[in-house]
Amino acid sequence: MNRSEVSGKPNAIEVIELVKRFGGVTATRDVTLSVPGGECRAIIGPNGAGKTTFFNLLNGRMMPSAGTIKLHGTDITGLPAYRIARLGVARTMQVTSLFPQLSVERTIAIGVQSKSRFLNPLADNRARLKQTIEKYVDAVGLGGSLSLQVGNLSYGDQRLLEIALALCQEPRVLLLDEPTAGLSENEIPKVVATIKKLTGTLTILIVEHRMSVVMDLAHRITVLDNGAVFAHGSPEEIMRHAGVQEIYLGKRA
Repeated sequence: MNRSEVSGKPNAIEVIELVKRFGGVTATRDVTLSVPGGECRAIIGPNGAGKTTFFNLLNGRMMPSAGTIKLHGTDITGLPAYRIARLGVARTMQVTSLFPQLSVERTIAIGVQSKSRFLNPLADNRARLKQTIEKYVDAVGLGGSLSLQVGNLSYGDQRLLEIALALCQEPRVLLLDEPTAGLSENEIPKVVATIKKLTGTLTILIVEHRMSVVMDLAHRITVLDNGAVFAHGSPEEIMRHAGVQEIYLGKRA
């Protein structure tokens, strides 16, 4: 999907004056933004800008102090994480949390079973379970790795496996928290290509520190600074923004 195709689509995510306070510290300050369905929106900013807190609010890991979050027009503000997940929001974390001793197939089977009615699958469901597992691993390019132990995968493939686990939830919105963190330069293109393939089918919000990845993936970029929205724009507009260059890119106009 090209960058012009998402304009005019209904909003998948709408955030209105979102605030999160921790005692006397305000982590997000009146954050307001809208993300059309099918868009890949990058959330960037310096360390401490509030990016991770923002994601924690979106998927219910934290309760907002004030403000509104809507998912496809439905108010989900303050709902617990499990209910938001059931409504279609999935997330990957910055640090992998996989079980290294399990196989890829068993890992995805657990993800599928947690979403579906495959708990304690009967014999006549096994073929369906296998087919579903293959669908998710194929979606991230790990189709030839079903029998491998997770601990024997490259770190890049482990990141892809985490995306596959998120897809098991059948989300409409996918939150990717630093998906290329810790990857070698050789591993990044495969992860980027996978995210590109998912964009359009899903609405994706991505927190990412590699500007080359942001520029390659994002339809639009939201810049946070000190917990507040500092700028919105296309990748080209953000790269030209003198204030962004100063606070985030470390350059002076």
